Amino acid sequence: MKVLHLISGGDTGGAKPHVHSLVRSLSQHNVEARLACFMEGPFYQEAVQLGLNVVLLKQLRRYDLSVLRAIVRMVRDDGYDLLHAHGARANFLVALVKGRLGVPCLTTVHSDYRLDFLGSLYKNLVYTTLNSLALRRFDYYVTVSEELRQVLMARGFAADRISVITNGIDFDAKLHLPPKDQVLAANGLAFGPDDLVVGTVGRLSRVKDYPTLLRAAAEVVATQPRAHFLIVGDGEERAALESLAQSLRILPNVHFLGFHANPHPLLNILDVNVLTSISEGLPYALLEGARLAVPAVSTRVGGVPHLIADDEKGRLFEVGDHRQLAAHLITLLGDREMRRRLGTNLREHARQNFSVERMATRQIEIYKGIIEGGRVR
Repeated sequence: MKVLHLISGGDTGGAKPHVHSLVRSLSQHNVEARLACFMEGPFYQEAVQLGLNVVLLKQLRRYDLSVLRAIVRMVRDDGYDLLHAHGARANFLVALVKGRLGVPCLTTVHSDYRLDFLGSLYKNLVYTTLNSLALRRFDYYVTVSEELRQVLMARGFAADRISVITNGIDFDAKLHLPPKDQVLAANGLAFGPDDLVVGTVGRLSRVKDYPTLLRAAAEVVATQPRAHFLIVGDGEERAALESLAQSLRILPNVHFLGFHANPHPLLNILDVNVLTSISEGLPYALLEGARLAVPAVSTRVGGVPHLIADDEKGRLFEVGDHRQLAAHLITLLGDREMRRRLGTNLREHARQNFSVERMATRQIEIYKGIIEGGRVR
């Protein structure tokens, strides 16, 4: 079985660990999986470092359509059985050439595509519109949670063309995790190793709703002045968030650390891992924290309740409710044993249900169903 995966190559969010780990695991299961990227961004560079089978079909700009001929030629000449796209750019390009490919076309929907560019008028008007149209051209779909599958069905996508594969990670991968004091020093953080640390990892975009985190932080700091909040990521909302933190008078306790290609050392020093998104599929930021046994507090969105399945695996709160988030954080930061127990329970639950092995096995089942008879469930 030969499958060609297409993705922009500049991805830094959840699609990056998903596709990297999937392609690597597929190759270990006798599936010839190849990646094609359209730019030399973080995704492409890391794929090269990992030794994945990756090729660069470089676009001079986003709407450079000269790569279309290369996509068609690669699919035809190299005998691929199926094309698998990820993300708006890949979806758009596949939609333009689908009629010339002669193979089934599948795309993974990693998030609610109508919210991917929330906060940017131009991107939302152009990219969201183009992606919405492109998605209709595909034969089959994979979502990373049942909740996303329901979203697609509500928008008129055929139920028998949509499969669910929950995200998975390699729980046995070796990670370099320096001691807490070294991580603090490396990131210019001057507070002590005994201070409590809350953190979040993700792009600074409106869909992540970081204002809710900052408002909760203000309530936490009022009762626990030695609590610190790490915001790992970058994006168009950074200036506004820094301004909000200043107006809330919590800048000494809030640290904007920018994008980190390897966030594991920072995740490992957290006492609590937080997600405040208004919409998600199943975020890798929580899965990566689970691998490190970091207790989590998250909004009740997407597939998150399947990971934080009950109060013994973490805490959930409603979107935008900063007071509920603050209450959870104050409780957890005040109880070391509770944090240890929840983190351990979360790790074991995630290991059993969200491994990369399960993800790859399920993906292969779907590929076989499509190739052999057009079935996806």
